[in-house]
Amino acid sequence: MQIVLWFVLMLVSVSWVFLLVKYRAELKAIFCEKVLSRPVIIFESDDWGAGDFGQDASLRRIKLILENCRLQGGYHPVFVLGVNLFSPCVSGDSLAMPRKIKFVGLADVESSNTLAALLEVHHSGLMPLELHGKYHFDPSEAEEYLLDSNVGVEPDAAIMTEELPPSIQTRWKSEGLESKLDASSEVSVFFDVLGVEPQVVIPPTFVWNDSVEDGWKEAGMLTLMTPGSRYYSRIGNDFFCDKEHIYNGLYSHSGLMCLVRNAYFEPYKGVSVSACLLQIKQAVECGRPVIIETHRWNYLNPDKEICENSFSLLEQLLGKVSTLYPDLVSLSSAHLSKLYRSNGLIFNASFLVKLDSFYNRLGCSTVNNWLLWFSGVLPSLLFLRHLIRISKNAGLSDPKYV
Repeated sequence: MQIVLWFVLMLVSVSWVFLLVKYRAELKAIFCEKVLSRPVIIFESDDWGAGDFGQDASLRRIKLILENCRLQGGYHPVFVLGVNLFSPCVSGDSLAMPRKIKFVGLADVESSNTLAALLEVHHSGLMPLELHGKYHFDPSEAEEYLLDSNVGVEPDAAIMTEELPPSIQTRWKSEGLESKLDASSEVSVFFDVLGVEPQVVIPPTFVWNDSVEDGWKEAGMLTLMTPGSRYYSRIGNDFFCDKEHIYNGLYSHSGLMCLVRNAYFEPYKGVSVSACLLQIKQAVECGRPVIIETHRWNYLNPDKEICENSFSLLEQLLGKVSTLYPDLVSLSSAHLSKLYRSNGLIFNASFLVKLDSFYNRLGCSTVNNWLLWFSGVLPSLLFLRHLIRISKNAGLSDPKYV
């Protein structure tokens, strides 16, 4: 009996050592992230901005879809727009007029319809504008690519950044003072063009570095949208990560508040309603906000059938979400970040409910399941979850809404 006891103690001790050595950062993210007291959802759509392309019609149609969907209390879903300030344009395409590259800005006449629509939907309160970038590409690489006469383009027309090769759609590939100053300046350009002070920045292709982040922070940005990790470099289609396990409410090295996108709605890629609902369910069960990524390309695709399908599926998704989660709240990412900083009432301080969310977070993590069992972590959480259910069945106050 004594041998068995020693064996159990040794197994538990070894499991804890492995957990703390191998999974320390991930466990910290799981247990330090605040737990929501009710479902929160945010749609975030990137790549809107400079150029025409019929963006004004698409933006107003999305706004109409949002207005037709009512959540509890009469509120509507919030659909945040990540805005790019410049798009490339090729002028001249003949022997008489060799190709030249210019960059069409959101303040230029070519973008006047888009600018008017962006300001209209922003001031409706349903589609707030945030900073995606001055460029959604490396300017020098884009110029080199577009100067190639073999690349087919329409002369004197802005080019959608989605039509550029993916390998050159990354903006921040170098670190240093120049990158810091460029990052800082794009914040002021955003304000000059739109008259809106951006609070949230969404790095193009989620590649950025400390210099860029410092520039954003010094220019007054408050929040950094992430995919839960940071890619510091990109070569071709290969990304290189230097920070993992970023979680909602974490402060970055520069002092920016981090938020994490954890769901995707990309009909043009085949990621539609059912897949998105599963991701929403997982986030809600983990006590996390649902931050959904959905790109402009869904609603502004050259294939009109894809566009119509995306609008229709967006309506379906909103209808299903509002039915499945009647106590759902939809906020802007800037508002959610403010609640994290102030520890707003939307966060549940109940210890037992936090344990319930921790259990679900562990279930969708990469932490080894056997280690969690042998260490006693999962058995303890299961026991406490059982106590929660007993308290509910006994008619005690529901700890989920303290």
